[in-house]
Amino acid sequence: MPTDGPGFYDQAAVFDTYQAHRATPESPNQTLERPVIQDLMGDVRGCDCLDLGCGDAGFGLELLAAGA
Repeated sequence: MPTDGPGFYDQAAVFDTYQAHRATPESPNQTLERPVIQDLMGDVRGCDCLDLGCGDAGFGLELLAAGA
């Protein structure tokens, strides 16, 4: 069972815990990162965007919903 590197998240229990943490409204991703990235990006309607960050690609879905 790997304890570091990308294989760490391939473990079901680790991945499930990670996903649960990211889904909370008070996660750093929601409270710190997302507002800054959205502010920097501005209006994305009609833009081509590529979500290369770590996570579950939820931000990519939000970009699509915003018209990207």
